[in-house]
Amino acid sequence: MSAPPAPDTDPRSPFPATGGECAGLLRAIDWSRHALGDPRDWPPELKTAVRTTLSSHFPMMVHWGERLHTFYNDAYAVSLGHKHPGHLGEPARDWWSEMWDQLEPFFAKVLAGESFYTEDARYTPDRDGAPREAYFTHCHSPIWDDEGRVQGIFLVVTETTRLVLAEQGRMREERRNRQILDSARDYAIISFSLDGLVTSWNEGACAVLGWTEEEMLGQPPARFFTPEDNAQGRPQEEMRQALDHGSASGERWHLRKDGQRFWASGEVTPLRDEAGRVQGFVKILRDRTEHERLNSERDKAVRELGLLNDNLKTLVAEQAADRDRIWHLSTDLMDVCDASGRLLAVNDAWGSTLGWPEEVLLRTNFLDLVHPDDREPTIAELQRLDAGHTTKRFENRFRCRDGSYRVISWVAQPFEQRFYATGRDVTEQRRVEEQLRQSQKMEAIGQLTGGIAHDFNNLLATIISSLQLLQRKLAPVPEARGAERYIAMAGTAAQRAASLVHRLLAFSRKQTLDLQHVDANALVLGMEEMLRRTLGENIRLWLSLAPGPGRVRSDRNQLENALLNLCINARDAMEHGGRLTIETSTVVLDRLYANQHPHLEPGRYVRLTVADSGTGMPPEVVAKAFDPFFTTKPIGQGTGLGLSMIYGFARQTGGHVAIESRVGEGTSVSLYLPAVAEGAPPVPIAPPATADLPRGRGETLLFVEDEPGLRAILGEVLTDLEYVAHEAVDAPSALAVMDALGAPDLLITDVGLPGMGGRQLADVARRRCPDLKVLFITGYANEASVRSEFLGPGMDMMAKPFTIEALACKVRQMLD
Repeated sequence: MSAPPAPDTDPRSPFPATGGECAGLLRAIDWSRHALGDPRDWPPELKTAVRTTLSSHFPMMVHWGERLHTFYNDAYAVSLGHKHPGHLGEPARDWWSEMWDQLEPFFAKVLAGESFYTEDARYTPDRDGAPREAYFTHCHSPIWDDEGRVQGIFLVVTETTRLVLAEQGRMREERRNRQILDSARDYAIISFSLDGLVTSWNEGACAVLGWTEEEMLGQPPARFFTPEDNAQGRPQEEMRQALDHGSASGERWHLRKDGQRFWASGEVTPLRDEAGRVQGFVKILRDRTEHERLNSERDKAVRELGLLNDNLKTLVAEQAADRDRIWHLSTDLMDVCDASGRLLAVNDAWGSTLGWPEEVLLRTNFLDLVHPDDREPTIAELQRLDAGHTTKRFENRFRCRDGSYRVISWVAQPFEQRFYATGRDVTEQRRVEEQLRQSQKMEAIGQLTGGIAHDFNNLLATIISSLQLLQRKLAPVPEARGAERYIAMAGTAAQRAASLVHRLLAFSRKQTLDLQHVDANALVLGMEEMLRRTLGENIRLWLSLAPGPGRVRSDRNQLENALLNLCINARDAMEHGGRLTIETSTVVLDRLYANQHPHLEPGRYVRLTVADSGTGMPPEVVAKAFDPFFTTKPIGQGTGLGLSMIYGFARQTGGHVAIESRVGEGTSVSLYLPAVAEGAPPVPIAPPATADLPRGRGETLLFVEDEPGLRAILGEVLTDLEYVAHEAVDAPSALAVMDALGAPDLLITDVGLPGMGGRQLADVARRRCPDLKVLFITGYANEASVRSEFLGPGMDMMAKPFTIEALACKVRQMLD
């Protein structure tokens, strides 16, 4: 049989003259022996797909028929290595036998009529006779015939191996640099309350002083001061000086836990809130014992020169040799300048700390190296020195040779129309202090919002139940039908208030979670259709789901709400349309990363990322993004609780949330959720309550509630439902009722009772009546944050506020 005619004589041929090497190879095949037969008889859909592929300069491939016969172009051939052109036109399985288990699910999905897209997917193709790690971004689309049947697959692909490996290398370099910066752990960092008691104690403090944080929390700092300093009230004096002057620094002997004395330099500064009010103090200590042992005389001169006390003239005149030695050996920045700020002399520390060589500095004005925002206060200090005053300690940001800035703390002294100055690099100390202030701020806000939410839940439970009772009692009264509209309006407003309180509880990490084993990929795919409708037509939604990232231990409803909130925020940031990507992946957070986030444990996490191509956020907005009620949206278009709720939810489940954003480039928010170990048993899911309103059969119930209004409403509701209801205000009175009347059929108790809590009451009651069933109600999850850990057999829980229908169904369900 003759070969097919050349493309220029038969326009029906699928192998165009512009198709390059691959088109020529296909023309050379004896198609009479091939399963697809003569190309002139091929279906038009196959001809069009092959012609389009061969004519394109972008990597493309076509799989056709039941065995997925494969065609590709010259641009795709580059990535095939030794496989080209061995199986051109042959079934796909012959091409990718080593990766068939990975590729077959994609092909099955597309042959069923769905498109498949993924970015930077990892594969290990056989290249040059060995498997090689490679990454590809590709899209598989179905090829339909005129009758709507899928006959093949059209693939557009680009290899991203070089970009992915470069990004991985960049991230490894960042981690290495971060490890270098964080390796200095010889600082003890301690915070105190206003009354002088320890509120935090870092690992450096454990190493330097010997006590653990548990041993020192709530203790006074007198424990590590010497008896003579305590007798002189030195700890209290440091705090007074810090209040009066902004800081208190010095060097003195301190005590370790074992009684050993050591020489330390330290500084105390006030901790202030956003309004400038002092909330406590932070003290930073550094062990200088070895330095003192090696050369106590030199250290004495360094301290005196650093403080520039009244003995400076004597040191200059009588100890010139020591001064010269100190000048060269000191790790502090030391310099001499004139009244205009021109540097006349500098020591070696300028080069080791800031990178500037002496020959450059001696041609430079001191002020030229100061950050522009700090120039004015620095000039004011030079003017004070010029007037003959000894400066107080002051700080400014000083430019390094590489263009970065370091925070330097200075003291200076005028002498013979010159200024002598000593500066100490406190950049790391200030960074640690800022992290501590931010952590304490978020914790304080969480405590405040949690307490407010608890009180509001009690009030809302009473309001909602009262409105429902009123509605039920007025329903049979014809004259009261006009009031139903107002009752419904009040009920709707109360439910909206309950939703707001729920968000506050989420931020403060005091909501009750129903933890289950959730498949992250399945959850995203289950929400895909709803998300596309929510985002609208001008937002392109892309899913990049890693194969088999595994299950996470989370609350399914809260996780769905978090993902929906992130997608809505991303949509609002893309007013004129754009691209939104949802990505899943598995990451391992090491000890180094966990140390930077004390609430995290090292281990395997599933990362769920929502990234947009929107307007992005400046750094100052990113820093406040998780604060409750902070929003950049116009008034009435946002509560400012969306991201704060996600922050609290992630923290409460043992995870983490991080934001990366650049103005004009977009925002990426990543949820890190603890991965479930392989083989872990599933968490049982409670059956849903029925929609009916079941009634009692004369059973005896004992309910315990310290809120008078809610207690009265509960009593009336349970009586109307035909139960024999007894009430108590706290745990002791509930136990007294049980002593007098015997065990009830069901104990209903608030978790947060005064004195003995609801969980402790249940334990005591069950020791008397082992089969007693218990229903907990809670306004917030201070102790009951995870249902599975809080509840035992025969127990259940309801969150306030709840409806009469929900209560009736739950009680009947437990009794049955």
